[in-house]
Amino acid sequence: MDYQFISEASNNRPTVLEDYEFNEHVRIGRGSYGQVYKARQKSSSNNSMTFYALKEVKLTSYSPSACREIALYRELKQRNIMDLLKVYFSYSAQKKPGNILVMGDGKERGICKIADFVMARTFHSPLKPLEEVDEVVVTSWYRAPELLFGTRHYTKAIDIFSIGCIFAELLTNLPIFASNPETVSQPIRLPYQRNQLDKVFSVLGYPSLSSWSDLKHIPKYTKMQKELMRSK
Repeated sequence: MDYQFISEASNNRPTVLEDYEFNEHVRIGRGSYGQVYKARQKSSSNNSMTFYALKEVKLTSYSPSACREIALYRELKQRNIMDLLKVYFSYSAQKKPGNILVMGDGKERGICKIADFVMARTFHSPLKPLEEVDEVVVTSWYRAPELLFGTRHYTKAIDIFSIGCIFAELLTNLPIFASNPETVSQPIRLPYQRNQLDKVFSVLGYPSLSSWSDLKHIPKYTKMQKELMRSK
């Protein structure tokens, strides 16, 4: 995402402070996601008694709830429902995944660049077992479940899973499968990471043999099944 372009576009739009006057220390309402102020248009005459409800919603990342509320207000028109007149967006640069860079100057402005291939591996056809190269690949938060289960081969499906993790992080501004390092019981260099698997399954649900038939052939699947049975 070209944040410089977004910032420049935002500077060309009128801001809420340019259009309305209100006392930011006096709220007329407060909810779970924001607060409401009593405002008056600056363009109106000083004698105008027309006031507006100005709702401020502070977000640190993409919010489906806020988008849904705006969409509903735009669609609903009824005398007992507030009319939505305008939405103001205040630009703030969000942090992207650290190894995905966007060029900001020159001919390549806006081009996405991928950096850091420390844990990347090449694979060929026919596939070579990972133990012949390095059985630990991909940073743990972006590691596909089959790798965490100790699969013996690297495939394109592993990259697709990592790409999905990155897109989710771009939308939410948070790593979707970030696990707490304090709860990791195995060394990070081991391919089988029970803690990371639990994090993935807590979001996506536990896989079944009917939805993932090759699961029974992955080395550590049987081990995890036994651990689950003991925990019960």
